[in-house]
Amino acid sequence: MISEEGAARADVVLKGGKDSSVTLENVPVEILQAMYREITGKTEKISKYYAASIELDIDTISQLFYRVTQTINQFGPIERSETITVNHLGDDKLTFSSFERFRLYDTNKRAPIAAILISFNILIRSAQTEKPYNYKLTVRFLPFVLKEAEQEGLSFRYLIGPYAERPLYAEIEYVDYVVARSVISAVDEWVNSIKNTENSPISDWFIKHQEKFEPIIIGLGVIASIFAIISLAPNYTANIPENFHLFGKYILFGIVWVIITYLIYAGFASHIVLGWYNYRKISFSMINKGDRDNKNSSLKIIGRHKKYTVAFLIAASVHMAVDIFSKFIFHYMRII
Repeated sequence: MISEEGAARADVVLKGGKDSSVTLENVPVEILQAMYREITGKTEKISKYYAASIELDIDTISQLFYRVTQTINQFGPIERSETITVNHLGDDKLTFSSFERFRLYDTNKRAPIAAILISFNILIRSAQTEKPYNYKLTVRFLPFVLKEAEQEGLSFRYLIGPYAERPLYAEIEYVDYVVARSVISAVDEWVNSIKNTENSPISDWFIKHQEKFEPIIIGLGVIASIFAIISLAPNYTANIPENFHLFGKYILFGIVWVIITYLIYAGFASHIVLGWYNYRKISFSMINKGDRDNKNSSLKIIGRHKKYTVAFLIAASVHMAVDIFSKFIFHYMRII
């Protein structure tokens, strides 16, 4: 229920032996949360993903610390500690016990950052029970990273990884919902202040399911070709003994056409997802030299695949048109 003052309250019924009970009326929700924590030993949790495009550097991380600290100070924290863990490509990991130590990070490192994990541990005394409780805020950032082989130009097929989908994640374990909601709101404000743009739900859905598109596209192309070849069969299978050479040309052409189909649609499928990144924003870490090189290489490769996508789209369109009008093209024009 809601009291006249507007604070959330509820009635609590305490049952004892022999059907005896005591009712506590208008108990503040903060007290209920404290009781729940004492009885179960559990905390509640709020988590949130962000699909925004972000370029994270030391200054933007500094803004996060400023906003979170400013919000926490409203609740009179008893203690506060933080850690920043930086994972580089190649499993090199560095952990910093404070933001001041993180400022000493070597920005000339050549290995790009693959993940950043920022943790805040805050001890806050409950306004209702005077007992201190621990709150833990975790912010994880997964930037877009090329693997070493891809940076050397040896491969681009696995350019897209989990980094592309909702790169930022925040989670807080809490006792008092008011405190937790305030902290998450501070993170929301930080993301809104540093994001380049918000990616559309369609874009996120496409990237999330991109592994399924390649076999579907190839399968549709091959099936269309097989049906087109079958539709031509009556023209070349009649009177096989007398026209065996014509039937042989038909079989040979069918095999070659299916192979061509596979090559066209396999190329189209493998490039279409990469080309898609020209039309959406992706997130990068911009903390060290390796990060900046990674961004330049990524954008160069993605731009190259835009051209490949257009070329394969044209080839696939022509191929599909040939399949649709196969009877006219192959029969009346006497191609085979």
